[in-house]
Amino acid sequence: MIEGYIPKADRKKILLLCDDIRMHSGIATMAREFVLNSAHQFNWFNLGAALKHPETGKVLDISEDVNKRLGIKDADIKVMPSNGYGDAQTIRLLLEREKPAAIFIFTDPRYWIWLFEIEREVRSQIPIIWLNIWDEFPAPKYNENYYDSVDTLLSISKQTKLINQLVLGNKADDKLLKYIPHGIDTDIFRPIENAKENEEFLNFKNLTSVQLSTVGGGLDTNKISADLMPTTGGTFDLGSATRPWRKLFLTFCHFLSFFKR
Repeated sequence: MIEGYIPKADRKKILLLCDDIRMHSGIATMAREFVLNSAHQFNWFNLGAALKHPETGKVLDISEDVNKRLGIKDADIKVMPSNGYGDAQTIRLLLEREKPAAIFIFTDPRYWIWLFEIEREVRSQIPIIWLNIWDEFPAPKYNENYYDSVDTLLSISKQTKLINQLVLGNKADDKLLKYIPHGIDTDIFRPIENAKENEEFLNFKNLTSVQLSTVGGGLDTNKISADLMPTTGGTFDLGSATRPWRKLFLTFCHFLSFFKR
């Protein structure tokens, strides 16, 4: 049995508000990884945002796929596609129907103003957790009310945590602020081990550089580490057929162990 396994009936359910975790945006990619890698300890319900989502209103159960990946039999992972990140009426409905233990939000503050406006109503029932990043000084004092509208601020960088503290001042004493860095899944990303792999990686990087110079967009080759070799053990369609990163699997490790207490 997978380490740390909790039976489905004993797990906390988390209502995740972010991009549809089946999509390929940066938010979706990271969210997918911490959902997949904690599905043996949490049940997840993702209100999955996209522009003009073709599956809006459906509820899709992806538990069986997660079971196969993790080697368990009772994952509970559902996605409810949505046009945008939600609204007050939808959240009230999901709180009543799904009865989550917490709301977890993940993207920029401007998308959550509607949620912050009803935070007292929501937080009287369950906590709101926000995985956030803000790396630029001066500290954004205009975010103070937003930061004060949640119970937990998880910071992707140490500078973000410092900014959260500076903006909140004494109000930070009443919240959980925690640094949760990005990581890499070492089953997917690993050191280059031989000359053949090094040649393949350099060819990939050079071809990507040419593509970027002619068609624009996609990945920044300066962020492709020379110490990591992308594998194709699992693949997602990240771009057009003419771009070499189309079958590159990008991933991050999970980082929800703090919530198990």
